[in-house]
Amino acid sequence: MAIAAVHADGDRKFAAALIALALGGFAIIAAAWYSAHMFGGEMAQMQAERQARAWTQRALQSLQLGKVSFETASITAADKSRLYDLLQATDIYRYGLIDKNGKIFWSSHLSKVGTTEDNVDFAKRVANGNILVRHNIKKASEIDGLMWHRLNGGTDANAPRLVTEVTIPVMGQDGFIGAIKTYVDITDTAAWFGMLVNRGASILCASLGVIFLSIGALILSFARDRRQHLVQVTAARDEALRSEAETRAMAGELQQVNERVITLNRDLADHMQKLQAAQDEIIRKGKMAQLGQLTATVAHEIRNPLGAVRTAAFLIERKTKDKDIGIEAPLKRITNGIVRCDNIITELLDFARSKALQLEAVRVDDWIASLVEDEAQRLPASVALECHLGLGDQQAEFDAGRMQRVLINLLTNASEAMVGKGDTPPPQRIDNPRIVISSHLTPRGIEIAVADNGPGISAHNLVKIREPLFTTKSFGVGLGIPAVEKILEQHGGGLDIETADDKGTTMTAWFPLKQTRKEAA
Repeated sequence: MAIAAVHADGDRKFAAALIALALGGFAIIAAAWYSAHMFGGEMAQMQAERQARAWTQRALQSLQLGKVSFETASITAADKSRLYDLLQATDIYRYGLIDKNGKIFWSSHLSKVGTTEDNVDFAKRVANGNILVRHNIKKASEIDGLMWHRLNGGTDANAPRLVTEVTIPVMGQDGFIGAIKTYVDITDTAAWFGMLVNRGASILCASLGVIFLSIGALILSFARDRRQHLVQVTAARDEALRSEAETRAMAGELQQVNERVITLNRDLADHMQKLQAAQDEIIRKGKMAQLGQLTATVAHEIRNPLGAVRTAAFLIERKTKDKDIGIEAPLKRITNGIVRCDNIITELLDFARSKALQLEAVRVDDWIASLVEDEAQRLPASVALECHLGLGDQQAEFDAGRMQRVLINLLTNASEAMVGKGDTPPPQRIDNPRIVISSHLTPRGIEIAVADNGPGISAHNLVKIREPLFTTKSFGVGLGIPAVEKILEQHGGGLDIETADDKGTTMTAWFPLKQTRKEAA
């Protein structure tokens, strides 16, 4: 009876183990199947978004769309034809060109022309430079263009089709100017990925099923042999232990594979991020080059008539001197306006200048002291200047004329941040305004720091201060800091900016002691 009770208890335990094993296997197989199908759908959607991005980029680069089309909300017949050609051999069956207000000014589906996009998502996401992706289910009869012609032969008009709508913003030099919306039929792509996923999931589930069936068979065999002989029970137990070890070894190998996949995904994400950064840098440099050419042209075209105005004002002032005819104040305003325009032209030329550096060996501290002494005569008397020069007799190789613009620009910015300029008051009154100029020799070369005790730069403005044409002042064109950075980059150096609210700003210009041939070109 005791032996029978022991066997009965063992049978119950084995039965419970088999039920738990079956439930666990079913749960794992179901989870694997569901995850595989979800992965297939995600892959199809990602493929649709990539196709929409690529098509949009080709449309903007190869055609005449660009900024003009979106600002004028118009499109030429030639561009319509080219856009139609670009749709060949793609899953994109419809596109729409949208102006910055969300109105569709052209679409391959004529009934959409003149309609307006969802203002909430368009204003919140697309107008802020983000891509908007939506997934819908459409009837086959709603699919237009070449895609419908391909489907029309054997597809029911009411058959559901999976559609991904991708709205990609178009950015100009001044920001958001419009968007391109594409409709991608991902039904076939999803089916193809689903077929692959089904095969993978079938293989995986079959493998798991074999493993669980094998384990169950071993357990049943072990239970049956246990009834027959104690030796057979021991042998079956040893076999089960060996199977457990193999299973753990397989689990360890699977974990290693998962870790390798995670590492590869992380590396891929890093490479994509670096590629995106490189593309953004290329675009930025292209815009800077175009802006440089424009500013150089404008500056040269304005300086000639400005010289004529300056000469005419001088002659008028000389001929009317001491005649008391009441034009002294207007003449002074003309002279001040000419000086202001001349300063703006100087900023434009500093930013646009790209000719080779005129290099010479200069004792840096003596050069700084002489330049600060001259500039002190031009700065407001209320601004105190201090020099802490630590280079001694150290010489460096640089273009003194261009580097002079760097130091003067930094001194002028520091002064205007604390006391304003002319009749324009500063944004915040500063007691005892002070500028400290210091020089140091560091591993990267010469460092010249200009520190003030002004209000500092806000975090919002600090992000934009290096962008051309950005300024918080009521005067100037916002090319001071970009021009400084360009001159320093020509010397193989750069500009560091440290700031704190109500504690002031320190701008540090640095460049190497000697210029390489590439940096001096």
